[in-house]
Amino acid sequence: MIVIQLAPSDIPSVRYDGRIYVGVGPTRTLASLADEIRLNEKRGARAKPFDTRGIRDVSIQDLDIVRFEREYLPNAVTPEVLAANERTIDQRLRALRLTDLAGQPTPAAILVLGKTTQDVFPGAYVQALRIGGMKLTDPIMDQKTITGTLVDQVREIDLLIRTWNRTRADLSGTIRQDVADYPEIALRQLVRNALMHRSYEMTNTPTRLVWYGDRIEILSPGGPFGIVTPDKFGEPNVTDYRNPSIADAMKTLGIVERFGYGILAARESCAKNGNPEPIFDVRTTHILATIRVRP
Repeated sequence: MIVIQLAPSDIPSVRYDGRIYVGVGPTRTLASLADEIRLNEKRGARAKPFDTRGIRDVSIQDLDIVRFEREYLPNAVTPEVLAANERTIDQRLRALRLTDLAGQPTPAAILVLGKTTQDVFPGAYVQALRIGGMKLTDPIMDQKTITGTLVDQVREIDLLIRTWNRTRADLSGTIRQDVADYPEIALRQLVRNALMHRSYEMTNTPTRLVWYGDRIEILSPGGPFGIVTPDKFGEPNVTDYRNPSIADAMKTLGIVERFGYGILAARESCAKNGNPEPIFDVRTTHILATIRVRP
């Protein structure tokens, strides 16, 4: 008698004879495209997420150490601990999971502290378009290519939203009220979600913000991850992180308030402002969020 015991792979997916098989109940079937993408992204427990692995041919010299000391460290470590801490810069970066054991910066470090972030991740920028109509082929009124670190991108996008978002006087009630076409909170949250949860691995597709005459579309490369499936997307308490270190760094820097909050805040602010509820087109390759203008 021969007994063969197969343990789950730490780094799926596994091909045999050119095929990938997945278990569905008691049966085995060929993996679909969605299965393959999910297996490739959802590593085993002992495999490090992409954003925590050191990057070859990149060193600490590629990080803005002044920004790390003045902006990141004070937000990540209490003043008392920081004052008593005699660690070197290398040790501090490693303690905050911004470098690996070999001292190489991680993707999270490059994205929040990199001197030239797009040299390492060419697709890590935001393409913003203001369209003078309802179709992508209509005239372009304004366009921006927003680069730099994630902090730089968020700050520039916040300013862009205030510039492009029209505010009108609502005289329907007894008191005049100034109401914006779109709730700023919803746009801020959805853009931050797009940057935090997008795939930075094996793609050079930028995050896209397209502002039409009747709607805004925000495209985030990379489909749902982990326990977040297309049918469960946006449900309360159903959250997973493709980029846990990036998410932690953004929270440390105050870019995001708290995890699992973005979509709920977007829905509530749209309802309060009088906009239709945001629509999410969830695919295996991307997530497209759409907000319609306030009637």
